[in-house]
Amino acid sequence: MENMKGNRIASICAYASLAISVVMMILWGCNVGGFTVVSLDSFVGVIVALLAIVVTFAIAWQIYNAVELKQKIEELNLIKNQNKEQQHSLEQIAYRFHHHIGHIMASGNPDKIESFRFLMFSLMNTMQLDNPINVDQLLKRMQRTVKGEQAEVYYEAEYYDSVMEYDQTIRNLANYVLIKSRYEKIFSEFLSKVKRYEE
Repeated sequence: MENMKGNRIASICAYASLAISVVMMILWGCNVGGFTVVSLDSFVGVIVALLAIVVTFAIAWQIYNAVELKQKIEELNLIKNQNKEQQHSLEQIAYRFHHHIGHIMASGNPDKIESFRFLMFSLMNTMQLDNPINVDQLLKRMQRTVKGEQAEVYYEAEYYDSVMEYDQTIRNLANYVLIKSRYEKIFSEFLSKVKRYEE
């Protein structure tokens, strides 16, 4: 729509220039007003006046384009910010969903180590929420799960590695400091009891 408007303006200017040129040639050819002697001063004056008009129009056109470009940039920045907010909102929904899934999976699992892995997954996701939920409950359940497990349990390498990845993610979060002391005690106990099973 904007391109069509710009093309229309350019076309009007081009046709107007052509019409003025044709009219001037006709007037000159018909000797309207008679030929007069043109002095150097009057010629230079006319050229300077014409150049001033052309420069004025050029500057005005550039100003118009600059204002229009600024508006477009502001619109793009607004869209960019809206996209960032929408993406953040979707990420928060995903974290909350995964947190609840992990919590449910841990509750329905009789295997303590598997339950611990799901609790770790749930904790990792809730800690990435703007306002984490169920953190205290998760830590208490993780502590009970580890305490109830016997020593020297071997866990499949794939799942053991998943737990270690969750641990690394949790430790790298900005709000990790809020759970650091409790979490590290629980996870240290987990590491002392659970070993990686390698075939």
